[in-house]
Amino acid sequence: MIMISKYVDGNYFYAVSLTMKQKNDNKRPSIILVIFSFSKMNSKQSIICLSSSSYLHFLFYVFVIFLTFTTISASYTDGNETDHQALLKIKSMIAQDPYGVLNSWNDSFHFCDWTGVTCGKRHRRVTYLELTSQGTCKFQGVLPRSIGNLSNQLYRLYLDGNQIHGNLPGSIVNLAGLELISLEDNRFTGNIHFTIGNLQRLQVIYLYNNQLSGPIPNSTGNLSLLSTLDLSLNMLEGVIPSSLGNCHKLLELYLSGNKLHGKIPTRLLQLSSLSKTMDLSQNNLYGSLPNEVGDLKMLSNLDISNNNLSGNIPSSLDGCSSLSRLSLKGNLFQGIIPPNCVP
Repeated sequence: MIMISKYVDGNYFYAVSLTMKQKNDNKRPSIILVIFSFSKMNSKQSIICLSSSSYLHFLFYVFVIFLTFTTISASYTDGNETDHQALLKIKSMIAQDPYGVLNSWNDSFHFCDWTGVTCGKRHRRVTYLELTSQGTCKFQGVLPRSIGNLSNQLYRLYLDGNQIHGNLPGSIVNLAGLELISLEDNRFTGNIHFTIGNLQRLQVIYLYNNQLSGPIPNSTGNLSLLSTLDLSLNMLEGVIPSSLGNCHKLLELYLSGNKLHGKIPTRLLQLSSLSKTMDLSQNNLYGSLPNEVGDLKMLSNLDISNNNLSGNIPSSLDGCSSLSRLSLKGNLFQGIIPPNCVP
């Protein structure tokens, strides 16, 4: 809108107001330009002096401002509004927020300023979402499918230590930019989505101490950047997928306290990258301990206790020269532990 009003003394007032309504939003971002022109005032007295003879210049400035505003509005309207609505849906599914953490999640603030939300400076898309019990959240509720509508620029997701229940949304696999998922210490049920291996940037997965069931997806072996996988203390069933042997950057693996059965995959024991922990304890694994265990030369902690493993303790364990902790108890092994690998 352009408004020009003439005063009785022959001077002019110019004002420009540009507004655009946002989709699914009551707010209207606007740019207002006010330019005064007083023919009887000198340049020191006026804020911006625009004489009637420079009216064409005035229209040119209006045109430039309009183009700039349109570009900004288009950027805000598209992706940013998707993030906005996804966050509001997450809030709506939280039944209890005892510490009022989500009180700031309202339209009085831009969603990038909401508690626990971090956005990129350039595109203003959500890059980091942290709502953990360490931040005194203690949420109760469910995690909606709309979590998968957040930006592909989201690279860290922390919701650990709450009391979130229900199925783990399969839509999480839409978040292609994720590098870390931290959903441990909740009450999630259901299966881990079979396409989790599509998250090619994933480096860390914390899902321990939930109530997840079903198999460990074979596609997990597609996560070539994975360094930490912790699925312990769930109700996972089936065998340990041998495809985990493809995770050549894996440093630590925690699968304890599940209902896994079958043999320990030989390919898993050939992962020379394992340098911290491999914990397969408290499952229903059977068979012998493969000789390839001696290939874990950098491993610090090996725990395969409380399974149904049997046979001779392989002498190749002697090759595990970096072990600081070894637990084989609660199995049916025979023989002695090689002296060089005893911590």
